[in-house]
Order: sequence, then structure tokens, then C-alpha cells
Amino acid sequence: MNSLPTFGVEFEFALAANTNPNAPNPDPEEKRKVRFDFDRTPADPYANDNGVLRDVRETLRTAGFPVANVGDQYDVKVWTVKPDISIGDADYEWTWYKVEVTTPAYYYTQEALDNIKYLCKLITSTYRVSTSPETATGLHVHVGYGRTNFTLDHIRKFCAFTWAFSPQFNSLHYRDRLNLDLHGSPRQFTQWAVNFFADNGRQPTGAEGAAFYLGETDYDEFARNVGGSSARKFTAYNIEQTGTEDSLTKTIEFRQHRGTLDGEAVVQWVQTVVGLVRYLENIHPEAFSSLLSVVTHETWNHDLRIADPTWGIYPNDDLATERQIGPIVADGRFTIIDLLKHMKLWGPARYYLERGFYKHSDPDAKLERGMSSGPDDGNDDPWPSGGGGGGSDGEEEQEEGDDEIPPRKNAIAPKNTPQNSQKDNGSLASGM
Repeated sequence: MNSLPTFGVEFEFALAANTNPNAPNPDPEEKRKVRFDFDRTPADPYANDNGVLRDVRETLRTAGFPVANVGDQYDVKVWTVKPDISIGDADYEWTWYKVEVTTPAYYYTQEALDNIKYLCKLITSTYRVSTSPETATGLHVHVGYGRTNFTLDHIRKFCAFTWAFSPQFNSLHYRDRLNLDLHGSPRQFTQWAVNFFADNGRQPTGAEGAAFYLGETDYDEFARNVGGSSARKFTAYNIEQTGTEDSLTKTIEFRQHRGTLDGEAVVQWVQTVVGLVRYLENIHPEAFSSLLSVVTHETWNHDLRIADPTWGIYPNDDLATERQIGPIVADGRFTIIDLLKHMKLWGPARYYLERGFYKHSDPDAKLERGMSSGPDDGNDDPWPSGGGGGGSDGEEEQEEGDDEIPPRKNAIAPKNTPQNSQKDNGSLASGM
């Protein structure tokens, strides 16, 4: 394949509004926009069109982003703004509008990543928004190669890899993104994992799952096994849109990240998932087998499912197990930092090392910082200049904009829009 990857991002967030024109604002100090024009549109937060959604569209257009009109939400060449009924309320003081903003299908260029950061600053500086845990928001990233479909070999390697290193990737996310089938860990929530547990009374190991997926030869059967147990798209990774001729977008969807409008956190995650897809496209079979052998060192892993005696689910006491036989491989011998360095994803490796990551032996786990005791990858300079950087935990509540942006009348139009960019310098992926 070896063409320039394409990607798109779905942002989910709750946006605060004061819908009573005669009532004072719950927060008198709030300077961002919280009152909207509902004269022409309903005030219903779940309506397909309302004053809040119209305002967000106009804000994006004023900043130079091409935005779809209402009812034209499937054009991948423009940004879209629509409601998302899955989003919850951040608190009871404001009326919270449930907003999903989706980028166009971009070629993977620096200009596109700059647009992502610009969008995040624009939204957080203009509106009072939240991606707190109460909102149950997610950040979904689609990765593909424009009109070119993934090969079955590429998808097999992807699914085997993300199964094998699921504990490492889980450590980047808080527990509430792991224990539900909507975006949960593949070792718990894929159809094959559920069937295996029903037949054997235990979770399949990393080695068992990787070997199973690498041995699949029929795409339809493969897709059923790797899909979610309640619906095929609902796990951490959705491959439902790959492998078939009539697929619209031909992408892998990464669903596990908690919602955020921290631009640096979003960009680092995009770099991670695009880098993963590219790495697996080109890896030599022997090197791939050697890397997967890491899972043979596993002696136990966390049970991330929610306790439900009705279904016979009684998660183990992971803290007690850790005290008895030591941490899981992903928390000690080969962490997510080691894996990212192995893939030469220096920027994300440095970012997540400085930000920290989670140990899920504790249900109330907090971010651990500076954890990485795995083997060196043999590189003399693990942090090349320009390779990423630290930052805040991108999965925290987004109540305040970190920095002021220029007034919208002076805002520079994004470089990556159809009006002023070509494919070979990082333009919009109009072929998706």
C-alpha cells in the first residue's frame, strides 16, 4: 500500500447554555458564549438542528473551516456538526447540549494536525464545554488510505497486535473506557472472547487470541469474531468498515479514548494510532512474530469487566494477585512506553511517559508517572529533537480554554481546506 494515510476525528462534548432569557447565568464570571438564538430553531438539546448547533457551525465557518449544512452529514470533504444523544450532562446547573463535531477525511500531514489543535482552542475559548466523566464522551479516530481498502493480511496483523498488546494500550485509558462493550478491551468484549469464556470458563490468553486471529482466512467470519458481542462495531477497535467493496470509508475506527478537547492530547493519540497502522503495514513477518512473543511472558491479566453475578462475573482481586505474583507484563517488563519506542513512535512515547499512564490493578487507579522498566530498544537517541513533549492528562474535564486565540475576524483559515491546498502538500482526502 505505502501511500499517505488518511484520518478523521470525531469530537464529542457537552456544551453549556442558559436557555432562560430572564434567568441569570449560574456562573456570573463566565465570559464565553452561553446564550443562543432559539427564535428560528428549537431549544431541544436532542433536536437535529438548534441554536447551539447553528452557532457552532457558524463559529467554524468564520474561522475558515468548510462545514456541512443540516441534513448533509455524510460528506467527508467538510466538517460536520450534529447532536449526539449518547452524551450526558456535566452537572445540573446548566442546560447541556450534546454536540459531535467531525473533521473531514484528512491526509496525515502536519497541516491537518495543526487544524485539530486550532479547532480545540477555538471551541474551548468560545464556549463553556465539558468532556468530564459524567458526560460519557469519547474521542473516535478513523484511519485509512483514502479509497484503498485494507488487505486481509493487514487487518489480521492489526487485530492480532491489538489483542496481544491490549493491556499496554489499556494503560493509556481510564477504567471507564475499558469495561463496557461500547469501547471496551478486545480481550473481554469481542465475540470470540465472549464465546471462548462461555466454552472454557476463563479469558483467552494473549497468545491464544493472537494465534486465532492470524489463522483466520475468511473475512466475514473474521469480522464476526473480532466484532463486539452486542454489535459488531462496539469494541475499542471497529473494523466493520474495512474489507468489503461497498464500504463507504474503508477505515479502522479507534473508539477507546475518553472525550477531550485538549489539542495536544488529541494529536498525540492520532499520531499513535496512525503510526500503529503504518507500522503493521510494513513489518517483516519474523520481526512481527518476535514482537508477539512478548505475550508468552504473561502469567495473569486484569479482569476489566463490570461485576455482574447474574452473568457469573466475579472479577478477581487484582491488587491481591499483584502482591502475590507481581505486576502484569504491561505494568512492568514491557509497558506501553516500551511498545511505542519499539515502533519508533518517539513523540507519543515521550508524551505518555511524561503524562503518565494507568495501573488497572486498582479500580480507582490514578496516573502513574515515569513508569518504564522494560528492555531498551537499542537506539542511542530515544528522544530525537522535535519528538513530542509533555502535557496535561488529556482525558480530564475540559471546562476552560487553556489559551486565548486571536479574535475570529483575524483567525487564519486552516491550511488544509479545499480552498487553499492540494493533495501533495497535505490537503483534504477527498477520495475517502
